[in-house]
Amino acid sequence: MNQPTGLSNEPPAPLGANDLWSSTDVGAWSAALAAYPTQVAAQGSPLLDRLDPWYRLELPVAIGARSEPYTTREELVRVVEWKMAPGVWRARNLHLARSNAPEEVESASRSAFAAGDNDRAALKALGSLKGIGPATVSAVLAAHSPASYPFFDDVVATQVPGLKPGEFTVKAYLAYAAALRGRAAELEPQPDGRAWTAQEVGLALWSHAGGKGV
Repeated sequence: MNQPTGLSNEPPAPLGANDLWSSTDVGAWSAALAAYPTQVAAQGSPLLDRLDPWYRLELPVAIGARSEPYTTREELVRVVEWKMAPGVWRARNLHLARSNAPEEVESASRSAFAAGDNDRAALKALGSLKGIGPATVSAVLAAHSPASYPFFDDVVATQVPGLKPGEFTVKAYLAYAAALRGRAAELEPQPDGRAWTAQEVGLALWSHAGGKGV
């Protein structure tokens, strides 16, 4: 059997007592997801405190309310800031993101959202923008299609056997997204009866690990 794209040939690390990825206890997963806002507050970043509720709760609604879904340049810049807030601040990337013309951002995001489950097409469309790599692309896609596109986070990748943390490439993201989608499909429904999304699996793993990230 061929090795899945983006996966390491190294054997997975031994599972520890606090390993969430291997757990089938939906209560443990739900508790980790419920603790996500607390973990956000624990990062000690006022910018993250301000942007995270916007990213998770407001941006998806704004995108979904448009007859043809897209993101604005202002929204894209705020996503870049959200992504960097808990981890490494890259001023040049932010400058490049701001340099994209509004019409370019809207056109690229329309194409990405219209690609549906065509991962490569969606990643290519948004990845054509200046300063926008796979991690930021994934954050925008997750806001629109959380069932299919989880945010690409190193803290999460570290917890998934077979993935190679620190490799932020399209190839690596395809393996990452496939792994989280698969885990979401395997988990029992949440207490309210909803199926898990790939994005929620990622948020739960990030929360379980105590945060930080790319």
